Amino acid sequence: TYGTMRLDAARLGAHTWGLVVADEAQHVKNPHSSTAKALRQIGARARIALTGTPVENNLSELWAVLDWTTPGLLGTHGAFRKRWIAPIETERVLAAEGEGEQHTARLLAELVRPFLLRRRKTDPGIAPELPPKTETDRPVGLTAEQETLYRKQVEAVMGEIRAGAGGIARSGLVLKLLTGLKQICNHPAQFLK
Repeated sequence: TYGTMRLDAARLGAHTWGLVVADEAQHVKNPHSSTAKALRQIGARARIALTGTPVENNLSELWAVLDWTTPGLLGTHGAFRKRWIAPIETERVLAAEGEGEQHTARLLAELVRPFLLRRRKTDPGIAPELPPKTETDRPVGLTAEQETLYRKQVEAVMGEIRAGAGGIARSGLVLKLLTGLKQICNHPAQFLK
């Protein structure tokens, strides 16, 4: 697991591995996260990133995953932003206004195509016999400990927000609140570290 890897990254990094496979690689899409930093400590002659989560939120996620699997392919993050992200975002706006094409996005797609194996559910031959996904909600009550932690987390973070946090600080506090509440609901030990 990524938790175990973070705890043992130095020991795992003491060896050079033939192959390291990062399953659920969306956990390393932020190159500054402790998980991504720990994974980068583990040397390997070859690296594979597997994820069912598409890299669609922003191009920095694509850079982060490919920079781990294929270091240097896309240059530094700053160079990638200048060469690819800024022009693609500009072209996207212009194309939406009917004033241009998304030429740079196509060039980037061509560059990374040899390094990606991508499937879509709509691709022919991809598990056509599988039925549509079925989700069933099953409400489960919180334990007394979870209720207490939940209430305290809401009061503490909402107090910080009410104290006047604005802009990016406010967004950070909202994310902190949501993350904490999710951890409490998963298991109090996760929230309490």
